[in-house]
Amino acid sequence: MTELRQRMIDAMVQRGFALRTQETCVRAIWRMAKHYRRDPANYTTQEVQAYLLNMVKDEKLSCSSMNQVACAAQFLFQTALGHAREHFHVPFAKVPARQPELLAGEEISRLFAVCSHPVRRRLLQTIYATGLRGYRRPAAKAARAATVMAATVADVHRVHRPLDAARAACGHQAHPALRSVGLGV
Repeated sequence: MTELRQRMIDAMVQRGFALRTQETCVRAIWRMAKHYRRDPANYTTQEVQAYLLNMVKDEKLSCSSMNQVACAAQFLFQTALGHAREHFHVPFAKVPARQPELLAGEEISRLFAVCSHPVRRRLLQTIYATGLRGYRRPAAKAARAATVMAATVADVHRVHRPLDAARAACGHQAHPALRSVGLGV
């Protein structure tokens, strides 16, 4: 292990970096050294920027992969080697923001129609209205989520029915709202 690699690893350990992060940073710098075939401590800002551009243009790597290498280079040069931030600028790619997949009004209506039970439908509507819709999932998974949610509501019913029966045996009445949806005795 070279002195520079050991110094970089020691600096990451000292700062509490996860083992996987350490491995990723070391591998990124190793690949850059393999590309230039010389010691990374002697690179200029222009060489690092050219390598990052090469990753995006020629190797067709994603912006987030390029940013991992940029972070590793920034850590190496600014922390392990002590270069000033002003003198060694490493550019980062702007990762395009992914927009959530929104359902059309008709699709939302069909999703709600899957739930025939009024309580389950209202629960699904509430989940959708509060934004807990798991927007990264395709619409097909949303239908499965409705099925899972229905099973969860059924479990709640199963727990509450014996409790309501015990309350009724003691002379207590269930709340009217619970009685109307079948949760009361």
